[in-house]
Amino acid sequence: NAARQLFALMMPTPRACCSSCASLNWNARLALIVSPINMVGIGLTESTMAAFAFLITRSNFLVGLSSTVSGLALLLVAPCAGCLADRVGRQAVLRLPGAPAALSP
Repeated sequence: NAARQLFALMMPTPRACCSSCASLNWNARLALIVSPINMVGIGLTESTMAAFAFLITRSNFLVGLSSTVSGLALLLVAPCAGCLADRVGRQAVLRLPGAPAALSP
């Protein structure tokens, strides 16, 4: 509840510039805050990984190939993970990638 109060201070109820802005609920406003932050993090990670890949391989082709494979993997896995989360629950799907790490010695 403290996090909700903090975000409420950061993003008070917007003045209705149009009917769609007036109808935004808490989750929509929170998504509008978190999504740009998430995208900046992904952008920083991708560019850093590309720089490391170039330093190791000295090949622009391999850097592009790794970025392409990463994007295609996300494109293929994200919809399936979303459907699975709808069926079995979000928490179970979020725990799934950590299971191999928990089982390793």
